Amino acid sequence: MKQINAIACTVAIVLSAACDRGQTPAIENRQPFSQAVQTYLRKKYMDLAIGEYKQLRLTESGTKAEAIIGMTHAAEGARVQVRFRFFFEKTDNRWQVVGHEPFK
Repeated sequence: MKQINAIACTVAIVLSAACDRGQTPAIENRQPFSQAVQTYLRKKYMDLAIGEYKQLRLTESGTKAEAIIGMTHAAEGARVQVRFRFFFEKTDNRWQVVGHEPFK
């Protein structure tokens, strides 16, 4: 019986953690984030273009977000894609990239 209780407790903890992660929903409207990334890339002289969003999540506060974005070289016909994690903050009702790091 103790083993069954331990298993039930473990399952409850795992499900609880999964529910907590579910509270940061994916963002459907990516346009403000794409504009923020493009502005950031221009400022950093990075000749990259957005290939595809792998993930885009908003914090519960609604003032910070994080995205994993596949980037391609801005030149036409480029096929190589690298992934970066971008960090966003919302100030004055506008999203801005505040940093990035390679995503492995």
